[in-house]
Amino acid sequence: MENIWRTWAEIDLDALQHNVKEIRKQIGKSTRLLAVIKADAYGHGAVGIVQELLNCGVTDFAVASVNEAVQLRQAGIQGNLLILGYTPDENLFQVVMAGVQQTVYSLSQAKRLQEIAVAKGRTIGIHLKVDTGMHRLGFADNEESADAIDIISQMSNLSIEGIFSHFAGADQEDLRGAKKQLNRFQQFLKRLDEKEIAIPLRHMANSGAIVTMKEAEYDMVRPGLLLFGHFPSEVCRLPGLNLRPVMTVKSRIAHLQIVETGEGVSYGPSYRAESPVRIATVPIGYADGFSRILSNKPLGLMIHGEIAPLVGNICMDYCMVDVSQIAEAAVGDEVIIYGKEHPVEQFAEAMGTINYEVLCLLHKRIPRVYIKSGETIEIQDSLLGE
Repeated sequence: MENIWRTWAEIDLDALQHNVKEIRKQIGKSTRLLAVIKADAYGHGAVGIVQELLNCGVTDFAVASVNEAVQLRQAGIQGNLLILGYTPDENLFQVVMAGVQQTVYSLSQAKRLQEIAVAKGRTIGIHLKVDTGMHRLGFADNEESADAIDIISQMSNLSIEGIFSHFAGADQEDLRGAKKQLNRFQQFLKRLDEKEIAIPLRHMANSGAIVTMKEAEYDMVRPGLLLFGHFPSEVCRLPGLNLRPVMTVKSRIAHLQIVETGEGVSYGPSYRAESPVRIATVPIGYADGFSRILSNKPLGLMIHGEIAPLVGNICMDYCMVDVSQIAEAAVGDEVIIYGKEHPVEQFAEAMGTINYEVLCLLHKRIPRVYIKSGETIEIQDSLLGE
């Protein structure tokens, strides 16, 4: 690959394919896979990821918002697209015109969607969301909600394709809360069965539950983070699930200099050299999603297979590392920020957050370079509209 970028993210599509196969080993042969690719596929680039998932035989995708769904439709994606979250009434017409599925969690929302669908002469698929303990979005799991769903099931231009709930803690060591949620969902499904409301798909298992709660599988599972080669938490790991990180963020050494004893590095300065040190400047900063919180933390970047400690405050566009112990380091050399050889989880821990957030923080000004069988097959540079 001819490298023309200062900082870039390599997206390994072979790793993505591998992860899909690994996930399928954990679920039943007839269980459908609803790939959660919201937040630009967790920073990996939604269009490129969905195109490869289609090659893997995945046909169901979930996003968070209508604009995420429309982006995929405009890119020619024709799979089933489900909006998992809130869509303002003013934007429901976009749902109808894009031919995507909408999550419904209130009778008033369903009535408004029905009005628009009738006016446009279209039938819209919906998935019903039930709140079993997350307390974010969803029908309450009571008789009033069951009656509302009965009304919705009779609406002429809405087709109930599925019903689901969402775990608040399926990735925790203590699964009692998750099991309570699962039981509440099951009891609510019984209410609907008693009313003879036909719903083709039932789903509850997110990435955490795929690993920890086989009993939550139902007809469909919703992997998100697992697709990209990461587990939701340290306690939520399955030895038999051999995942490969899909994204590796790389940069290069832009400048090298000797900083003498007592001299500072970066703003503040929060770091001063206790002896002469060789400092490399790397063109990635907090504007790229490499958080300033990581400044002076006891971790580093990988250069020639060695760890170069971060020194000084991380700037908007740059950070600095100590390469005194890496004699061969030279301007232009590749730097691994995080990825296969240098886990993103260490940065999440240092920031006091989760790996999801670190991945999603990666700014779109960093090009995504898609690699398959060792060859670059596509480049997405959002700033250039490519």
